[in-house]
Amino acid sequence: MRILFSGCPGYGHIHPMLPLARAAARAGHDVAVATGPDLAPHLVERGYETWAVGPTFAESWDERNAALPDLATVPPERHISLDTVALFGASAAKRAVDLVPRAQAWRPDLVVHETVEFAGALAARRSGATHVTHGLGVAPPAPMRQVLRSAMGDVYAWWQAPGLADEVLAAPYLDISPRALHPEGSRRSPTWCPCARTQVRSYPSTGCRPPSRPGPARTSRI
Repeated sequence: MRILFSGCPGYGHIHPMLPLARAAARAGHDVAVATGPDLAPHLVERGYETWAVGPTFAESWDERNAALPDLATVPPERHISLDTVALFGASAAKRAVDLVPRAQAWRPDLVVHETVEFAGALAARRSGATHVTHGLGVAPPAPMRQVLRSAMGDVYAWWQAPGLADEVLAAPYLDISPRALHPEGSRRSPTWCPCARTQVRSYPSTGCRPPSRPGPARTSRI
C-alpha cells in the first residue's frame, strides 16, 4: 500500500504523525511525507521519503500578518476563525499546487492529513485515494468543525471540489489523545477513532484499532 502523510510545516503538525508513518513503513508499506521546504530536510535526515511542497511556515506567517493587519482590534472570539483561513487555508491552497500533481503521479492508496492540512484531502480526491484526518489532539468540538468547514470550503471552491469539506468531516478522525483529556460525558463525533498502542509490525487492514497482541517492549503509537 502507498500511504501519503501531509501536514503544515510546523513541528506540532508533522511530528504527531511520524509514529504512524514509521510504523507503516516498518510494516512494509510505501510511505511519503509531504510538508513545507523548511521542515523537509529534518524529515529526510530521519529517513523519510519527503516531498517539499508549498510555502515555508515563515512565508505563511508573513502572509497571515499581511492579511490580518488589524487583528488586535478584532474580538478575541473571532481570532481562531480568521487565523484558520488566513494562515492554514491560504497556505493549503498554495501547497495543493505542488501536492496535487505529485499525488496524481504517485497514486497513493491512502492519504493521512492533519487537522488543518486542507491540501491533503484535495490530493486524495484528485488521485483517487482514501483519506483520513490525523488528530493533533482531541477531536474538534462542533464550533471548531464549523470553522474548519468554512476554511476548507474556500480552498475547495477554487479547486472545484464540491462537497469535499463535508467529506473530510465525515472521514475517520484518528485521535492520539489519552482518554483522560476527554471531558467526562463528552459526545464524540461518529467518525472518532482511537489510536491504539501496538507492535510496529502490525497494521490495521480495517478499522482504526488493531487487535492487541503480546510482543516485545518496542512499540509505536499508531
